[in-house]
Amino acid sequence: MRRLRVLSLTICLVGIVLLVGTISTASTGQYKGAISADKLEQMIDEERSDKVVLLNFWATWCSPCRREMPELAQLRRDFSPEELVILSVSLDYNSKVIPHFVDQFGLNFPVYRDGGGVAQQFEVAAVPKVMLFTQNGLVMEHAGYVPPAMLRRVVEQALDKQ
Repeated sequence: MRRLRVLSLTICLVGIVLLVGTISTASTGQYKGAISADKLEQMIDEERSDKVVLLNFWATWCSPCRREMPELAQLRRDFSPEELVILSVSLDYNSKVIPHFVDQFGLNFPVYRDGGGVAQQFEVAAVPKVMLFTQNGLVMEHAGYVPPAMLRRVVEQALDKQ
């Protein structure tokens, strides 16, 4: 009888662990893993032909970055994917912290990790850094926190010119 109870408890615990594992990995769908500088440039070039592309560099330990993330998620909700593409690149060395961060902030846009050379290629000296691209190329580049109203205004202006 005791053996049956232990077996039942073990099966329940395994089920709970599997369920929790499924839930946590399902919610990290926006974290796409490492990206190279060449691949990122290619993505930007493809998307900016008919959309505005907002590129954001950040790190989990960066307080202004943490403040900016909910505002970027709100932009994603306010503008359609046919108008605005948001790409985000973490400069964290520890890739294990990124999925938790993505979940914690409910990020609703693709998040990548610098796979080597991205920060150098895009001349990221400080985070956060935002770059905005249109079919005409780079139209805005700002290192440091960007107030939400200012970022929204720049995105709207870029969309009007698109």
